[in-house]
Amino acid sequence: MKLTQRYTQVLQFCVLCSAIILTIISFYTLTPEIIKVRKNWSNDKPYPGAAFLDLKDKLKSLKIAGYLTNKDVSSEKNDGEFLMAQYALAPIVLDLGQTHTVNIISTTSKEALVAILQQHKLKPLYINKHGKTIAIKIK
Repeated sequence: MKLTQRYTQVLQFCVLCSAIILTIISFYTLTPEIIKVRKNWSNDKPYPGAAFLDLKDKLKSLKIAGYLTNKDVSSEKNDGEFLMAQYALAPIVLDLGQTHTVNIISTTSKEALVAILQQHKLKPLYINKHGKTIAIKIK
């Protein structure tokens, strides 16, 4: 009886040691990956309206701007981009569908951008990497 009991204790000890060793190995192999993920965490979840953030620096003293787009902004098909733009550019007030001296344009293509610029007689001042445009009214 005692031999079987002793054998069980040794077996349990071996299993426990194996589990501890495997945990330590896993920890050391996964730690660099975990650190990489943590460093890039903010890049995985973009800030709402991030496509408009660099426009804010160029519009510092502005109080109101027009917001023009060729996208459907109806409540059924709206992707929320207008609201995200307002959030990112606050305290600047965006006037949807209206032209002002300064305007923010968000389109689905370059052709649509050109059409809006021509239709509203606007001149582009700045286009960011997301295709968001600052344009001024031509006098």
